[in-house]
Amino acid sequence: MIKTGIQSNAYLTEDIDGGFAKLKSHGYDCADYRMENPNLPLYALTETEYERYLTGVGLSAKKNGVEIFQTHGLWPTDDTTASNRRKKIETYKKQIRGNAYLGCKNMVVHPCMPFGWFGNKEDYEQIFAMNAEELTALAPYAKEYGVTLCLENMPGGITNGAFVNEVVKTVNDDFIKICFDTGHAHTQKEDFYQTLKAMGEDLRVLHVHDNNGKNDLHAIPFQYTLDWEAFVCGLNSVGYGGCMSLETFVPNKTPQPMREQMQKALFGICKYLAGRIEG
Repeated sequence: MIKTGIQSNAYLTEDIDGGFAKLKSHGYDCADYRMENPNLPLYALTETEYERYLTGVGLSAKKNGVEIFQTHGLWPTDDTTASNRRKKIETYKKQIRGNAYLGCKNMVVHPCMPFGWFGNKEDYEQIFAMNAEELTALAPYAKEYGVTLCLENMPGGITNGAFVNEVVKTVNDDFIKICFDTGHAHTQKEDFYQTLKAMGEDLRVLHVHDNNGKNDLHAIPFQYTLDWEAFVCGLNSVGYGGCMSLETFVPNKTPQPMREQMQKALFGICKYLAGRIEG
């Protein structure tokens, strides 16, 4: 069975130690540390404070037997101007350093979308070139810090799984790989088996959640219409050996002890999917 994981804000609040301890007690091996919001107080810290804080988070995870398997990079972004794109690259560099402080090897990044959320097919070549250029610029920095950047497929427009796969294979760098998001692929009507098989060894991390095939709901697996059998077969076809990382959680407003029971049940779903993967 491969590793199991979930996004950190499913458990982490102000009590970092307690959050990691509870995450581990429910059975998870890993966390997807959420640091994507550019308005987080984290980014107002000096570099020394930034390093100290994230190093502490990493040590807390390790103490509680949790691996920070991946982080979630900057979102949202405005890629419509050259100055914004340059600023985004600098933020990514800071997040790459943050990954190193955490002791985390994988960081999810989103495609550059210069013409808005969807992008037009006639702009494909330009959007493709801008993505390849951005990742190529970041690759040496990622290598320096030992962090693999994982380009994520999006829920609308041309930046689907096939696009991400083509960009990554064109850049062809050991530190540029792929994050496959199940919910995004489902809204794009992608063939899970064929998409994953095409990604092959470039598939490094996952965002796992469900939806109705129309809206990016980030729902618990098996609640809607995603083809989980095709997902499992696709992962096995490429020998995926990473983490079954959930990008969903039990809402904080759920009353206790019902929330506790639902959290344990959610881990059971994650463990079931992880157990289907040969690794």
